[in-house]
Amino acid sequence: MREGDYIFRETDVADYQRISDLLTRCDFGPKRPEWLRWKYLDNPLGRARVFVIENSSNKELEGLVAFEPRLFQNGDATPFVVMHAVEGFLKPEIRGKGLYPQLLQHAMTTIDAPMLGFPNKRAERIHIQCGWQILSTDERWYFPVAAGNHLKQWPLRILAPLVNFLSRAYATLWLGREKPEIQMKSMTKAAKDYPARDNRIQGVRSAAFLNWRFINNPMRPYSAYEFFENGESVGYCVYALDGKSAELFDFSVERHSRTCLRMLVEHCRKRGITHLLFRGSGLALWKFGFVKWGAGGSYIAYNLPQGAYYLTFGDSDW
Repeated sequence: MREGDYIFRETDVADYQRISDLLTRCDFGPKRPEWLRWKYLDNPLGRARVFVIENSSNKELEGLVAFEPRLFQNGDATPFVVMHAVEGFLKPEIRGKGLYPQLLQHAMTTIDAPMLGFPNKRAERIHIQCGWQILSTDERWYFPVAAGNHLKQWPLRILAPLVNFLSRAYATLWLGREKPEIQMKSMTKAAKDYPARDNRIQGVRSAAFLNWRFINNPMRPYSAYEFFENGESVGYCVYALDGKSAELFDFSVERHSRTCLRMLVEHCRKRGITHLLFRGSGLALWKFGFVKWGAGGSYIAYNLPQGAYYLTFGDSDW
């Protein structure tokens, strides 16, 4: 597709070095070649669909949008592919010219699959103009781990031991105590596919996806742990550190949810983490003692099936 001085087109592997050069110059996204190969080529479901704006006069790339294939499931129905928006970028000098909506529209007419967008208020506004709809709110849930570690300045720091004691008591009240038959071990490789937690529409948690998305991710270090009951795997969790907090990207267990959460909280306490943050949609974490505080925009969708969705931070942040 051509509009004035710009060409809107889908890329192939031959364009990836130029894409890497563009992202490196602008310090954005998977700017290292090995990051780009991992993100755009190594997905077990197939390579990403990447669309660019190309200057017709000098052939320079000016911006891009990228979509990753992700399997979703709806109860016992056959899983279906959703194209997940993972990148949206324009060079600063061409912003405000209405080019991004044209690029997005070109991608929408080329890709024959439902689409899911990341929670970003600026992206939300543009995508809605192009026919996307708000799917749900990006909720933020907090759980205190060792909240006293926030108190570094005198005289508040004298209260830190008391606040940490209260944090531990809070965890016991909501999650109970650890049980010897439940163990939490580092997960260096996912060896099994994990079932859906309920009948809501949600991403498929296959071993291939987990290993690609989290275990072998070169862009950001994740901590992945598996929970066992008498040697049998019952679930896993993935988090990433952000200063003194732990951002919980996914937590999926078949049973013993409270005990597994308590083990995660104690693990984080030993690492000096002040609190857990779990973002997503349809989480309902109040029953585990999490406090809902604030929101980060909305999940947006195009041609997604109707229904109740369960989405976690791992479904949105890349």
